[in-house]
Amino acid sequence: IGHIIEQIAEFHPQIVLPLLLVARNSNSGKPDSEFRPTKLKLLNSIESVSTEVDFLNRQNDDDNDRRADIEILLNIDEKRARVLVEIKMFDSFLLGQLQDYIDWANKTNEIDDVRKVVILTAYPLSNEEMQLIYKSPNICHMYLSDLTEQLDTDFGSELIDLFKKYKYEI
Repeated sequence: IGHIIEQIAEFHPQIVLPLLLVARNSNSGKPDSEFRPTKLKLLNSIESVSTEVDFLNRQNDDDNDRRADIEILLNIDEKRARVLVEIKMFDSFLLGQLQDYIDWANKTNEIDDVRKVVILTAYPLSNEEMQLIYKSPNICHMYLSDLTEQLDTDFGSELIDLFKKYKYEI
């Protein structure tokens, strides 16, 4: 799914807009104070959409390096934002994976002004996982079905229409 979204986003970046909107609203249900751009500003600020991106490298233990399924880089009013998307279709979190995302999202650094994580799932998460997500202001959950329903077909993109049809069929 990540690779399909990446390829479509190269020509039709609006495919990631629902992910950015849910990240913008995070767990509060309203736009985050540091991340308030409008839909149009979000769309125009997308610099890149990439898959299989390293976001956590531990120098001492190669087995614990982490890769995000999708990374969306934005430049909003000279501020850099990174939104990581972890996709869970038929698998579950690896040991410590969700906590690593939470720690990454809450860590400040000199490069990113805003960090967000979207957990995109086909099926419900456990109560424990949902509680961890709910308690973290920079991480949120979205169902694949919600992504599919929120894709705007007003842009006239056959690729997005085909992606929606594919998602409905599976």
